[in-house]
Order: sequence, then structure tokens, then C-alpha cells
Amino acid sequence: MSIQTALPGIGAPIPIKGSRNAYAAPPGTGPKGENCRSCRHAWYHETSKRYWKCGLVKATRGTGTDIRISSPACRLWEKK
Repeated sequence: MSIQTALPGIGAPIPIKGSRNAYAAPPGTGPKGENCRSCRHAWYHETSKRYWKCGLVKATRGTGTDIRISSPACRLWEKK
């Protein structure tokens, strides 16, 4: 598990599970109260399960680019 570094004026670091390569920017750096689910860049690949991806990151078929849909929004968040 990695920990996001605190940015001036943003708040305390947020523990992030998963790969650092999956998110376009560090989760928690975007608008307060928003998450990946409400971002227009979030999409999923579905087989037997849904594997959520960020449209701003080149997706692979592996878990390295999976995102947590409940992660706090990043600074590149855009409303759906």
C-alpha cells in the first residue's frame, strides 16, 4: 500500500491501495466530496466482474491499471 504525500492546503495524506500507475493523478487532489465514480473518465471492462479503469491512463488487461471507484477524485476529475 502506498501513501499519498500531503499537498499544501489539501489536508492529510490518504492511504491508497493498488497500483500508482492506475490513476491519472493522485487520488484526493480533486474536488472535495467527489470520487472516481462521478468522473467522466471512469469506465469499466466487464467479464465475470467489473474492472474499473481511468480513461486518462493507458489500460492493460491486468490489475495494474484497475482503480477503486470509491477513491477520492483526483485533480483531473471532470463531471459526467
